[in-house]
Amino acid sequence: PAVLVLILQQTLLIGIGLLGGTAAERRGTGPAPPASLGMTRLLGRALFYLVLYSVYAVLVFTVVYRIYGFPERSRGLDLALFALPFLLACIFLALALGALFTRRETAMQVLLFTSLPSVFLAGFAWPLEAVPSWLRAVSLLVPSTSGIAGFLRLTEMGAELRHVRFEWLVLWALAGAYFLAAWLAERRRAVR
Repeated sequence: PAVLVLILQQTLLIGIGLLGGTAAERRGTGPAPPASLGMTRLLGRALFYLVLYSVYAVLVFTVVYRIYGFPERSRGLDLALFALPFLLACIFLALALGALFTRRETAMQVLLFTSLPSVFLAGFAWPLEAVPSWLRAVSLLVPSTSGIAGFLRLTEMGAELRHVRFEWLVLWALAGAYFLAAWLAERRRAVR
């Protein structure tokens, strides 16, 4: 189940990164959008990815969980309320990172490379007690770290949203920080 959460994050990062690299490759062929449309474009793209990946998350947490016989002890509302900041944090991180790539191949190479460190930083493949404390603090910058901890407690242990409050708040903080980074990247792109 933990890997499924990581897959949600990594497919968002890689997919949006590929789109960002593709857009950068084609950028020279047409006029740049005005800077005033930056926020509208950012929110429109984020909303599209949120709707798309909400469907994907429902598929993962219902169909895939049932196919593999994973425990389903969570309440649907708690799971949805926890998934919202997780998906937003991943989307805004991907939009911010996607603005850095000038070629789609570079996006794939760089973001695919982040998959294995994300596995070890999340604490399910390597005991958190064996990870240095400074690295544990840095791992909170990756949405999957709090996402995996929260989703596993919700789905497998039957926890309620109040029991994963820390992870939920971390995800909202990440969503806000990465929104700001994505907005600055969008403004920079519009100015160029």
